[in-house]
Amino acid sequence: MLVVNKRLCKHANDLYRHLENFEVQSEPSKKSLLESNLPVPKVTIYHNPRCTKSRQTLTLLRDNEIEPEIVEYLKTPLNQEEIQQLLKKLKLSAVDLIRKKEHKALELPDTEDSDTLIARMAEFPQIIERPIVVCGRKAKLGRPPEQVLDIL
Repeated sequence: MLVVNKRLCKHANDLYRHLENFEVQSEPSKKSLLESNLPVPKVTIYHNPRCTKSRQTLTLLRDNEIEPEIVEYLKTPLNQEEIQQLLKKLKLSAVDLIRKKEHKALELPDTEDSDTLIARMAEFPQIIERPIVVCGRKAKLGRPPEQVLDIL
C-alpha cells in the first residue's frame, strides 16, 4: 500500500509542476462572452427615449451587437400581469420598481402593498423605474446601464 501512495504522490507532484508552467487565465470579460458564437436569446428593453439611462442602456446593447425589441412602455403601457412577470424576472418587489419622485408628484398615497403598487404602475406607467432589459427568463434594471450585461 505504501508503494501505491508514493506513486500517487509522485504523479500529483509531476502534474502540479506541469500546471505551474501555464498562465492562469482570468475570467472572460462580459464583452467576450457576448462576442462568442453562442446565440443570444431575444432581448427586450422597456424604454423611455427621454431618459438618459434608458438611452445609455440601449446604446450599450447596440455597441455589443444586440438589437433589442424596443417597448416604449409610456406609449404601450404594461398590464398588471405583465408587470408581475417582470417583477419575477427582476427578482424585485413592487416597491423596488417604483420611481419615488414620480409617485409623489402624482400625489399618490404611500403604500407598500404589492397589488396596489402593481395596479398603479399599470395605470401610471411613468412611475415604473427604467430601463428594464429582459433576456429569456432574466431581467435587469439598467441602473447603471452596465448591469444589464449580467443577463446576456
